Amino acid sequence: MKNNLQQKVALSLLAGAMLFGTGYIANTSIAYAASASKDINIQPNISADDNLDGLTVSKQAENNEKAENNTIIISGGKAYDVYAAVTGGGDAVGNIAQMSGGTVAYLGGAATDYGDGDDGSVISNKVIMSDGKAQEVVGGEAFGTGTVETNCVTMTGGEAQNVYGGATYNSSATGNYVEISGKAIVTGSGDNGYEEDGVKTTNKGVYGAISGDPKGDNEVTFGSLENNSVKISGAAHISNAYGAYSFGGADVIGNSVELMGNATVSGDVYGGYSETGVVTGNTVKIGGNAIVRGNVYGGSSATGVVTGNTIELSGNANVNTANLFGYDKKTSTVSFRRTLSQKAASSGNTLAINGWSGSVNKVKNFEKIKFGEIDLDNLPSNGTVLTITNLDNNDLENTFIDAQGVKFKSGTEIKAGMALNFGYVTTNS
Repeated sequence: MKNNLQQKVALSLLAGAMLFGTGYIANTSIAYAASASKDINIQPNISADDNLDGLTVSKQAENNEKAENNTIIISGGKAYDVYAAVTGGGDAVGNIAQMSGGTVAYLGGAATDYGDGDDGSVISNKVIMSDGKAQEVVGGEAFGTGTVETNCVTMTGGEAQNVYGGATYNSSATGNYVEISGKAIVTGSGDNGYEEDGVKTTNKGVYGAISGDPKGDNEVTFGSLENNSVKISGAAHISNAYGAYSFGGADVIGNSVELMGNATVSGDVYGGYSETGVVTGNTVKIGGNAIVRGNVYGGSSATGVVTGNTIELSGNANVNTANLFGYDKKTSTVSFRRTLSQKAASSGNTLAINGWSGSVNKVKNFEKIKFGEIDLDNLPSNGTVLTITNLDNNDLENTFIDAQGVKFKSGTEIKAGMALNFGYVTTNS
């Protein structure tokens, strides 16, 4: 997510092939299929149907307030900004950026210009990436009052540092999504280039949606981040994954991360995170043969309420080294004794186990552990569904074990002398 796009565009036009120390040397610094603005006059530097070192533009629109159904194709070469559409005060709808080769810094379906309070919305814009390399990839990003809706990134190959379905400064983001499959790689980065007054973000991975000012401006009113999602499958390798993430006070509601296939997440997974907002109803599902090596949070907030979030394990998910948290509040005490208000602000978080058995490093801050389908044939010899391998700092005091919905997987066989433990066993690591 970038800040001050208008300034970046102006600098890019003046700089030509000099790309601000990023290491990207390009024949063209910026490329837009469409530029639509009522306040500024940005012209793409390649024309419709032209091909310049692997960059092709289709259906070019100029100087209208709305940019709609434009396409830019990147099959090779190198560039800095590549967007299907950029607008000033107008909406950007249905624009597509396709990348099958080459190297870019910023790749986007659409973006509105930063600086105008009446910036337009970005709706149903898309990035389709099958190969190539990019630093930042975003389906749609808007600043000011514009909403961010149903934008997406689908990535079946190639490599990126950070990927966002939708990005907004302080407005709402709804229904944006990222789908990563094949052998795609998202490495994360400690500095994604988004900077304001010397403060840089440290985004590191894949985000269904992201919002907020990294400076934590208390005067900003934030819209909510709702029903955004991340799906990772195939043999994709990801650094970290977030259903939705707010640097500020956005409420983060009903977002999700789903990991399937042979996907690997080397770091952490969050259903939802907000610095100060409400985090509720978010879900992390880990199934197939997916691997998560870091921490998994149903929901997390520095100071906000975190309720009703769920982590679900299924299939052959490998979380042997992971730590599972129903909720996490960065400012909470390490003491296991919490006040009534603290408990109310972190209630209803659930670990659901459905057709899965295995080990996990730590389990903490769940109100309920709910057992569903049990596959007897794949249980360990001691019949234990959930084994916690690190005894230290697990907080399951007053956690309710719910086995009311247990059913046995079709075709499983009950053997003589079999013991079945619906609870959990702890062993020293």
